Formats: sequence, C-alpha cells, structure tokens
Amino acid sequence: MTNAVIDMSSAESRARHYKEITSLYSDNGFQRIKRHWVYQERAPLMRGVAVTSVIAGAVAGAATGKKAGELAVQTYFSDDLKDDDVKMQVGRYVGAVVGGTTGAAASLYLYIFLVERTNQFSNWKEMKISHALKEFITLNYSEDVILSQHCCAVSLFPMTIPARTPAGVYYDLEFILNCPRVVNQDHMIRDPLRNPNFSEDAIVIDFERGVLVNKRIRYLLRADVAQLGVDSPLRASLMQQIAEVDVIIKNHYESAKEVIEVKRRAEALTGNDYLTELGRFFAECGASIEHDLW
Repeated sequence: MTNAVIDMSSAESRARHYKEITSLYSDNGFQRIKRHWVYQERAPLMRGVAVTSVIAGAVAGAATGKKAGELAVQTYFSDDLKDDDVKMQVGRYVGAVVGGTTGAAASLYLYIFLVERTNQFSNWKEMKISHALKEFITLNYSEDVILSQHCCAVSLFPMTIPARTPAGVYYDLEFILNCPRVVNQDHMIRDPLRNPNFSEDAIVIDFERGVLVNKRIRYLLRADVAQLGVDSPLRASLMQQIAEVDVIIKNHYESAKEVIEVKRRAEALTGNDYLTELGRFFAECGASIEHDLW
C-alpha cells in the first residue's frame, strides 16, 4: 500500500509498533539466531568461533550418527551384512545426516546459550532496544496533540530542554549547542534560522515549558507501558526512560520554582503577587513533581 499513514495517536498502536521495531532484539525462533548474527558483526572473530563450533558439532554428530546408523541396520536386518551393502550405506547416510544436523543444532544452541549469559551481549541487546525505542518515541511523540506545540524550530522534535534565543526562537538545548560556531566572533552560535548570531550565555532555559513537555512525555510513556503489559521484554526499557524523564522533570520543576523564589527574595514579588505567581505555577506545572497534568 502506498501513501499509507500509520496512526500513532493511541498507546495501543504505539505498543504494537514497539514490538515490531524491536522484534530482532526480543523475539525467539529465527529472530534469535539472526540477532546473534548481527551481534557478531561487531566482532568478526566471534562469528568465526560460532561457525567453527557449528561445523565441529556437525562433524562430531555426523560421525556418531554414522555409527548409530550402522548399528540400527545391523539390529533390524542382519549382523552379517556386508560393508558395501545398500542397506548399510543408506543407514550410514541417514545416520550421518541426522547426526550432523543434530550436532550442528546442539552446538549452535550451546553457543547461543553461553553468549546470551554474558554481560556484553545483555548490554548490547538492551542498548539496541533502548535506541530503537527512543528513535521511535522521538519521531512519533512529535505528532502528539500537545507535544507538537513544543517542538524544536529546526529538528521538529519535542524540546526536552526548551532553550530560547535572544531572537525569541525556541530550540532544544542539545540541538542548539551543537550548531556551528562563528570562529571570528568569540565562538558565537550561528543561528540555523538566519537570525542574529548569539552567545551561549544568552540562551535562556524555559524551565516551566520543560516541565510541561516532559510531564506529557512521561504521561505517554506510562500509557505505552500499560499497553505492553507486565510480561513484555520492552517494559524494562520504557521504565528506564520514564526514570530518566523523571530526573529531567525534577530538575526543571525545582529550577522553575527557584526562579519565583529568587524574585521573592529580591522583593520583585511580594505579598499577594508572590502567592498569585506561585498559584499560577502550580496550576500550569502541577502541585508536585509526581503530579501528571493530564
């Protein structure tokens, strides 16, 4: 089907696609074997060891199977069959094929079993799952009805750390800090939208907007986790992402509240004005770090 549009507005549809894009790293069967083949691309020597193990298992199994085939023919037919008898040859061939296949499969399974219990493999698999999910989430959360209003002006992804430039343009902080610098202007940042260049010190973090963005991301992640279910191998990765978002929310929330407190201590906000500002903050950002807004 061409020009098909995949609806990612529901947690159910997102959870289904989470499983699809991570199947190589989480499913069993053929995907499990393919996963190990991909893993070995990072270390060609390991692939050689795996192939050698399978071949050795196949050879050993074939030899054992050949002997078993001879014994089976002698048992079911006659002890005095000649060595070149057709029945004897067929028995050896069938035994060698079955034994070789079994030996190769057993060696492959043993190799996979041992590799999967190494920290290196476990860390690699979790990293791949996490990376795939983060890319998918970043891309599809940007289309969320709320997050779409809080996307970086250039990357078009939700701003986890909203940064406002002197020109009033919002970018994600990580994105704007990685923009090219103007060498002959004290390494000022070259604005990607052709606004005036600016110093890194001139960037203002919008902490309250950061709370809104990240609480929405957490809300969507929690909905996705609920759809995956308790037995999903992807649950741990999404829970880890929720934990990371919680840290960002905490930093934004406390920083935003501190901005108000600084104004109070400087007596820029006094009496009812301070209480009004604090009430507005709680209404927009939630009464606590844990409180969801939706």
